[in-house]
Amino acid sequence: MGSVYEGLGELEQAKQFYYRALDIQLKKLGPEHVNVATSYNNLGLIYLQLGELEEAKQFHHRVLDICLKKLGPEHVNVATSYSNLGLVYRQL
Repeated sequence: MGSVYEGLGELEQAKQFYYRALDIQLKKLGPEHVNVATSYNNLGLIYLQLGELEEAKQFHHRVLDICLKKLGPEHVNVATSYSNLGLVYRQL
């Protein structure tokens, strides 16, 4: 649902659904699961679009930390995390 609302440009609604997904994943999977990283990534991208750059930066750093631990430094998701962080820092 979050991605649907994001596609419609309804970012606040998308953010609410992404937070719901994150809450469930944290309870069921724990804080260092790669699916949790995906939810953090989604929230980071929403905050970036909203211009809330400090929040975006925090979420993307969490994504990077999880991906480095769980997937290793050469994984494509790590590269994506670096790229997303770069987008945030460019805006900052």
